[in-house]
Formats: sequence, structure tokens, C-alpha cells
Amino acid sequence: MVKRIYMPVLLLFFLACRPDETQPTLVMNALLIDQQSLSVELSVLRDFTYEQAEGAVVKCFVEGMDGTSTIALLPDAVNPTLFSAPEEAPLVEAGDTYRIEATWAGQTARAEVTVPMPISFIQISSTSIPINAASTGQPVFSVLWEANPGFSRVFTLQEPADANEIPFSVPAGRFAEQFRLPVPGQGTTLWDIDFRYYGIHELGIYTIDAQYEALFFYAPGQGGDRLTRGPSNVENGAGIVAAASYTGIEIEILE
Repeated sequence: MVKRIYMPVLLLFFLACRPDETQPTLVMNALLIDQQSLSVELSVLRDFTYEQAEGAVVKCFVEGMDGTSTIALLPDAVNPTLFSAPEEAPLVEAGDTYRIEATWAGQTARAEVTVPMPISFIQISSTSIPINAASTGQPVFSVLWEANPGFSRVFTLQEPADANEIPFSVPAGRFAEQFRLPVPGQGTTLWDIDFRYYGIHELGIYTIDAQYEALFFYAPGQGGDRLTRGPSNVENGAGIVAAASYTGIEIEILE
């Protein structure tokens, strides 16, 4: 069960705006993930309010091993702030560089990212893990990967639906808290009380450029997304365009 899923933790921080300026600002946000379709969120920030960028033209210029290509992104029929590649367009590819340009009302915002290569494992411990519900906490799974300077790892856990809860006598289900920030080094360990349910889980590992770690440590001040100067890598606009590769590991928690 290896599925492609999005990284909600990172997406929560894909807000950057410039309320200190009275002119409308193009806000472009995207997370490009290896082997997923290409899509970009585009809106206009005016007087602390997000508006639809009606009539905007969004293009992506792709530089890969096969040369350079151009993809015209199309507005979504249901969500007008979402621009996606047509169905026949190739999926996002690790190692390729993507330059996205959005033009609206004479303004052109642009951003460029290179999709990192997937994680390369050195060692993965057993993925069938019997759990002792009387445990008060002990390590049960570990993973090691090759060093790759300049990149970080972000972990997610997809839990099984309608599964039986493990009757721990201590607080459990700690995964989201333990792995809320990027994981440093070349490995990590999961404990039994990081899990809450029996059954099959998917441990997701995203590889991201280390420069985007700032997103996880950035905390908007009072006013929510009305930021004075949020993190941004969009030229002549605001927002974050990032890229990641995803690897899933199936883990079964046994009674």
C-alpha cells in the first residue's frame, strides 16, 4: 500500500503576503511532488483580502534530461484559484527544474524549484511489529538513509480506517507531536506509543530542500495569515513554491 499523499503540515505554512503595500499582490503557492500531477494555487491579495486572479495565465517551463518543455496550466472548474496541468501532461519528475510564471493584469510573478531525488535507504527494520499494550514506551522501528547534504526529511503517518485502538495505559498516538519538525541526521526511530491503532499504516517520508525548513519554524503573529513579511520565494509576488519527493513504507502493527 504505497500511496501518493500531500504534506498537510507544510501546506499550512504556504501563506505569504505583503499587507504593507496597497497595490494588489499576486500570491502563488505550490508543492510539486515527484510522480504527482502539477498544480498551482494563485490568488490576488488586495486590502487584506484574497481574490480570484480572474483571467490569469499560468505557464510552467520544465528543464529535464529530455530538454525543455512548456506546460500551460488550466483553471479548475470548481476551484478558480487552482491551476492544473492537463491530463495528458507528464507527471512531476525528480531531478527536473520547474519555473512557474503567472501573469495577471500586467504583473508577472515567477518562481523556480528543482525536485529532489527520493530518499535512498541504508537499512529498514522489520515492518511487521507486534505491540505489547502494557508497554509504557519502547523503540520498535528504525530507518537509516544515505547522507544528502542540503536536504531534509519530513515524516507523515497515514493511519488505518476503522481500526481497533491499542489499549495502552499511557498516552499514545504521539507521532504527530514527535515528528512535527523535519528530521535531522541520517536516521530515526519510532516508538510503540507513537502509534494509536492496530493495522496497516503508511509511513511517508518527504525529501525537501533544506531551505524550506524555515516554513516549519515560522509562526505568524497576531492576525493569522496577515503577515508582515512571510517566507516567500516568489519573484514579483508572494507565496512559496516548493518541491519534494515522496517514499512510503507500509508498517503493520500487530496485536
